[in-house]
Amino acid sequence: MFSFAFDGVEPFEIGLTRVKHMLNDLSPLWDIVEKELEALMHEEEANQGGVGGIGGWAPLAQSTIDRYGDHPILYLTGRMFESLMQETADTIYEPGPTMMVWGTSVEYAHFHQEGTDRMPARPIFDSEALHEALNRSLAKGARELEMLWTSGRK
Repeated sequence: MFSFAFDGVEPFEIGLTRVKHMLNDLSPLWDIVEKELEALMHEEEANQGGVGGIGGWAPLAQSTIDRYGDHPILYLTGRMFESLMQETADTIYEPGPTMMVWGTSVEYAHFHQEGTDRMPARPIFDSEALHEALNRSLAKGARELEMLWTSGRK
């Protein structure tokens, strides 16, 4: 048997107003999302792109090794990944009430993501892994918001 008690419209309306407010301002979630994305970038770097469904980045061409030496893929200077794993001058993090913009302003990042006619794509952002990271962080954030909401009601 399923039953519940309802003590009037006012508490229900207050609850709905809180939920509406939370949905109109998702900014408390963005720090959680940003940390999850930074963790994903650490994992991508450590696994040379082997996170998610892409199966790892193409190896460096011999001409690249001859020119720059043998180094981890996508990590010649570290500038690009550092901007995605911690706050630097190249980090893009613009939280707002209903959306967040996150990424890097490093000018060559899109060449790695998409590839060129002379270089294979080595995606920094794997859509499958990114989707999973976003789902995890949003679920965690929703649980935290729910705890805040339920602890505030009397």
